[in-house]
Amino acid sequence: MENKIKRELSAISKRLLEAKNLSGLSYPEIEKRTGISKSALQRYITGETSKIPLESVELIANATGVSAAYIMGWVDSEKENESNRRKNAIDTVAIVEGKEIANFLERSLSLSKDSFSKLFLRLEELEELEKIRK
Repeated sequence: MENKIKRELSAISKRLLEAKNLSGLSYPEIEKRTGISKSALQRYITGETSKIPLESVELIANATGVSAAYIMGWVDSEKENESNRRKNAIDTVAIVEGKEIANFLERSLSLSKDSFSKLFLRLEELEELEKIRK
């Protein structure tokens, strides 16, 4: 049982490293986006620690543009999960913000994964600006 847990943690760490590398973000950039210290991020990604909070996995996934399901190994590839993630994002925006934004995002499905991730990062930045103004 202990070996199985170690293998699963190793696989999670490997996918965390892959997500970090694919995003092109540095540890300090991920720290800024997630609020997770650089040293904790390094421990998670190198497999140094045997405890990675699910909340941290979700924060890192969001910051690096992959799904928590992929990092956890619940789906075999990020490509499998990409269309579901996009559709869920569109559904969420449709409920929260209205149909105009949902239609815009639906048209953006033809964007590459990188462009789509950049779009969502920009939307998050705009959301933060709106919070500051209030």
